Amino acid sequence: MESLDEASAETLLRGLHKSQAKIKRLKIEDVRMTDSTTQALLPHLDVMDKLGLKSWSNDMNLNPYMEDISRKIMDRQNKIQLDISAPLDENATHWLAWCLSNVSDLEIDEEELSAQNRIILHEAVERLTNPQDLTVNDVNGDRWSKYWVLYGDHLDQPDNVMQILQLPLGKIEILNICVRMTDSTTQALLPHLDVMDKLGLVSVYNDMNLNPYIEDISRKIMDRQNKIQIWMEGPAVKHVRPLFQCLDKISKLYLGMKHLTSENNRLLEEAIQRLHSPQDFVLEEIVDVHTDKDQYLAQYKEFWQ
Repeated sequence: MESLDEASAETLLRGLHKSQAKIKRLKIEDVRMTDSTTQALLPHLDVMDKLGLKSWSNDMNLNPYMEDISRKIMDRQNKIQLDISAPLDENATHWLAWCLSNVSDLEIDEEELSAQNRIILHEAVERLTNPQDLTVNDVNGDRWSKYWVLYGDHLDQPDNVMQILQLPLGKIEILNICVRMTDSTTQALLPHLDVMDKLGLVSVYNDMNLNPYIEDISRKIMDRQNKIQIWMEGPAVKHVRPLFQCLDKISKLYLGMKHLTSENNRLLEEAIQRLHSPQDFVLEEIVDVHTDKDQYLAQYKEFWQ
């Protein structure tokens, strides 16, 4: 159900309900939610398998109706799949978090959410009795609750980045950084490097200002008690060299090789040869997304699971 006006969407939903037709999968896209549209939708929530709520050109006015939708989901006999790509305020996010125990799969565009709302969802997943029964953005719930991405779109919102990095130690086990590094973000990141399992340093259009901070990151990794896995992609790879000093503390290094200079490639090979147990170290080239998108996505998913 895409790009219908409110009256047409309501008429369609009520007509289907009167005909007793069962909607198993419904995607509501760029339809502004109203009282009447929501009331027409609610009966279908008893029987459908998947609901998508997506907005591209407007905010679809979902916030006032998230409570009604969540309550209906909690009344279901079985779990539902949700796909949400729409702005949510804090109250609506709390209502979404409240019904997650009756959701089997949640796809949500976290870039649409403030840092506070992302924290609300992560903590809600962590509190679930069986978080492993929920999948969030293709990641098992018990892993996703401690899996965080710092998005590039938050470049102009440094408070969002800092709010996540200021979470207590142990709350961040997997971190994918896609933002420009600064003194404050680096200092907030370093303590988490003692305990996290996986670190991503991903840049698309620039080198994410990594050069002034990669030495500090490498020293912190060198001081770890156990090994870490690292995914490094984009122009930031040209600053990878300091990581060669701590390969003994890296179990897997995924690199975007097209940004690796010939000199750094040579130094990397030499560093691998010097490892005490080279068989315990895995170096893998990241597939070029422009060459083979499916293989890239499969590799990406495998690493971040």
